[in-house]
Amino acid sequence: MPPHPDLRAMAAKVAAPQPRTSCPCAGYPHGADAATTAAQPDLLIVCDSNKIHRKVVRGAPDFVLAVASPANASHDHLRERRRYEQAGVRELWLVDPVERVLWAHNLTDAAYATVAVEELAGTPSLATLPKVSVDWDGAAAELPSLPAAPSPPTAAATEPQS
Repeated sequence: MPPHPDLRAMAAKVAAPQPRTSCPCAGYPHGADAATTAAQPDLLIVCDSNKIHRKVVRGAPDFVLAVASPANASHDHLRERRRYEQAGVRELWLVDPVERVLWAHNLTDAAYATVAVEELAGTPSLATLPKVSVDWDGAAAELPSLPAAPSPPTAAATEPQS
């Protein structure tokens, strides 16, 4: 399922060139190519131009940003983390737009280490590309107020009535 249109717009804004960056890497928001791939993150950065073949990335990107769907947050945080870890993505940022939280993971010895869990605020830099930063204050301000995922039923609501 494609991400919410407003979340795609946020990813595109994050992918916009940063004026202070002289990075040779290329950033692509979700939907940048029509090819079917094993994974289509909301944003990816590839620094090795040999991995890009006709707008298709062959091999692991250097950086992936995945925006969690309110309905699939646990899926994105567990399954996607494992998928990108196994693929060898050097840095993974998982964003929860409802809670406005960022989980940053860096690949070390073929396993992710969680290096930050923080509010979507400020201008953090990528660990793999320190000259590339994200203006979360600007990007998060454009997000709509999304409804939170429904809470699971309480124990009292699930007990049989006598």
